[in-house]
Amino acid sequence: MKRYLWILALATAGVAQQAAVELTTPTLGYIFDEQARTLRAIEGVPGSAAIGNPLHLGAGLDFIAVAPNRSYAFGYENGGDALVVVRLDGNVGARRNSILPRARAWFSASGEVAAFDLGERAEVWGGLPDAPRRIGEFSTGGHGADKLLVSDDGGMVAMLSDGELYRLNPESAVRLGQGIRDAAFLRGTRDLFALEAGRLVRFLKAESESEETVLTGFEEAAAFAISRDQKQVAVAGAEIMVADLRTGQAARVESGEIRFDAVARAEGDAVFQLHAANGETWLLDADSAPRLQSLAARGNQ
Repeated sequence: MKRYLWILALATAGVAQQAAVELTTPTLGYIFDEQARTLRAIEGVPGSAAIGNPLHLGAGLDFIAVAPNRSYAFGYENGGDALVVVRLDGNVGARRNSILPRARAWFSASGEVAAFDLGERAEVWGGLPDAPRRIGEFSTGGHGADKLLVSDDGGMVAMLSDGELYRLNPESAVRLGQGIRDAAFLRGTRDLFALEAGRLVRFLKAESESEETVLTGFEEAAAFAISRDQKQVAVAGAEIMVADLRTGQAARVESGEIRFDAVARAEGDAVFQLHAANGETWLLDADSAPRLQSLAARGNQ
């Protein structure tokens, strides 16, 4: 089935121009091309995917964060005075938004809520991307945020800062753990998962007294992601492990000497997008027989 991505170029001299880009292959995810200052789609299906050509957004962006549902993204221009919203669902395209804060943003698991880092505080906005509304404000406790985590209802916010995990309140920040490499809320809940070097833990309703170990048996983990159907988790770092969240059954995936520093879920119930420390992008199909694929740009395979 063909998909169409409509791109609305950023206004210049008060005039906005519209163009259409036809995507004729399935899209599994997106990567940010720093050199081209735009996004590239991961095209195809697991096992035979490749990185597509740069998308023409009408202006170069210095950073783009794609929502987990991959229907839109936030972009930033150095020196720009407004956040840029990039539509990826065939509706509109890219446009400046003067309502949302121009700040680093992190999405909830559903992508409908985002937390913005404003230094001493974090603002939470819902109704994204079409009808943004400010939900609340949380104190960072004077700590610098390396990453913000926000629940799908916008009522719970956590923060990673120098390896320490905090739950944010309107007036303070409460430490939940230390030595934390990555963290994420489970979609539709306030349950917070946190990754240490050798184990994955779960804080029920983000409470420290409700900590439980979910997975062990790996070393030097750097990042993790939970599958779209919330049945699988992929942990990556010096090695890759895939585990069933219901049974705890786990399997290692051979990755040679490649080290990974980021993981995100991709299109499909058990497909993950991995970023390697050397800058390469990989795709992990964690279905019944997990397999790993290095992604090349089309024409360079």
